[in-house]
This record gives sequence, structure tokens and C-alpha cells, in this order.
Amino acid sequence: MDLKKLCPNKLAAAEEVTAVLKIGSRIFIGSGCGEPQHLIRPMVDNQRIEDIMIYQMFAFTLSNYINDKDFLRRFSLKLFFISSLMRKAAYEGKVDYIPAYLSEIPHLFNINQIGLDVALVQISPPDRFGFGILGVSVDVTKPAMLNADLVIAQVNPKMPCTWGDSFVHIDEIDFLVLYEEPLVESLLAAPDETVTERIGFYISELIDDGDTLQVGFGNLPYFILQHLEQKKDLGIHTQMITDAFKVLSHL
Repeated sequence: MDLKKLCPNKLAAAEEVTAVLKIGSRIFIGSGCGEPQHLIRPMVDNQRIEDIMIYQMFAFTLSNYINDKDFLRRFSLKLFFISSLMRKAAYEGKVDYIPAYLSEIPHLFNINQIGLDVALVQISPPDRFGFGILGVSVDVTKPAMLNADLVIAQVNPKMPCTWGDSFVHIDEIDFLVLYEEPLVESLLAAPDETVTERIGFYISELIDDGDTLQVGFGNLPYFILQHLEQKKDLGIHTQMITDAFKVLSHL
């Protein structure tokens, strides 16, 4: 789809669209590896923007600014999940943690208990029907978009297409910023191999063929999955898919 022909009035540069953000806005930012880095950077760099409350699930790019006094003066960060990058900042009171189950968060947006003025998201290039895809990180992004007054999307050709409730039509977006860049990557550091080998062995002894697993996020779950390669007919129920699931691709 040629967006320049179809909706030229929606196309803008990141500096232009972030400049329309109002002082005192409540902004949701797409999560984790799907966050729109190219929209975040000019927003933070624009000194006119202040008194901003940001809501996000996983914050990666903003961790680069969290020790900057100027950033903390202008932005208040509210997180639904404290990652390792933000753990120290949370202990120091630089960010606020919102304790809520993942399944509850869309309802908080829907009833306006958490009101949103703006949503900054990232999508794949729209198809011939006008649908872009949120890609590798959907979580609570779509309900946030539907409840925000203004939606700004970075269109990134590197965003892969994923199935499920991840489709977004360009009619639901106010501004489109065309910018290609590598997605955020979350690379886990290898823990003590002897320890993980032992834990993985004991856990594999507790799991039978045909069991259904719920797998969490972090170093240990990531490496434990590698010890389940010989299991058969396993079911997976999880909020997050990591590279570790490749070893179970035969299931």
C-alpha cells in the first residue's frame, strides 16, 4: 500500500508529531521489543514537552534516560512491569509500579480509571486493505490505542507480521511516521551453567508428556526450556514467546 498516495495528510516526521503533544499529557507507549524508539527519542529531546505521565509495560528505551534529572523533572513513568533495567530506578523511587494483573489492564483503560491522551505505537507496513500489525509485542497496546484520543504509529518494515488480535487499520491512527530501524532486542545473560543444568533436570522429571505449561519471563525459564526437548505433546499457555521455545517447535 502506497501511504503517500492513500493518506498523505497522516504522514509526518517524528519531530513534527511529537511536537503536537500537549503539556500535561498522559501517554501510553508500546511495550518491550515493539516499542517505537523513533518516536520516543524526539519526544524526550523536545524541551517544550513537560509534565508528561507515561504508561508502559516493558520499558527499554526509557531506561537510557532514567538517571537524567532533566528527564525526571519533565516525565513521570508508570510501569506495569519492572524489568531488570528499571529495577534500581524503582527501588530509588524514580519510577512508579502499578500492581495489576495483565488481564486487568485493558479494563483500567476501558473504564477510564487510567485515562490516556496519546498512544505511541509501532506497526508493520499496512497491507493492501490498510491493516498494519503490532507484531512482536501486543499485550495491552491495542486497548490502549482504542482508548487514547490521539494515536501516533511508527511504520517499520522490520516489524514482522504476527497473527491474533494484532491488526490495526490506518483509519484508527491519526499520524503515521515512516521509519525503518532494528527492533529492540532483549538478550539474556547466561546464568551459572551447573545450576541451570541441575534445576532443569529436576523440573524435567516433574513434567510428563502431554502436560500443559505456563512459562514465565526471565533467565531461568528461558534456560529451563532447553531441558524439555525430549518431552512430547506439551501444551504451552504463556503471555510471552521467547527464542527458547524453538527447542519445542517439534511439539
